[in-house]
Amino acid sequence: MSGPTELDSLMARARSRVWSLYGIVAGIVAFISMCAALTYTPALRWFLMAFMWCCGCMAVLGLGYLWVRARVAATRRLMQLVSEGALRLANIELTQVELEILPFGAEVDIEITSGEHLAFGFWRRDDADALIALLRQLAVI
Repeated sequence: MSGPTELDSLMARARSRVWSLYGIVAGIVAFISMCAALTYTPALRWFLMAFMWCCGCMAVLGLGYLWVRARVAATRRLMQLVSEGALRLANIELTQVELEILPFGAEVDIEITSGEHLAFGFWRRDDADALIALLRQLAVI
């Protein structure tokens, strides 16, 4: 694979990671909500706490969905710039994401000369390195 085909594959992997992280957070929220529902006691205080919990869950999931939309928009924007042949890079950075000792993927941050910032996440460092190499090949200097 080379060029746009490889870029399509890498962007699909980046979108997959974003949806996976969103699913993990939604699963945790659902699990805690189910546990809270199992501790039901008929009291006004419980209803108020349940209402606050639901509002917090909606806020977390809503912000998560906005994050997903921003990441998907970034992949579309990068694909558009590459297809137009107008990709001019100012800076590319690779960040390894870890939670304590657990590797949690790699982030590629791209700054385009127009001042636009695009970020992409991958589960594997190899995919992030492949994106950087491919973008350096496709960029107009």
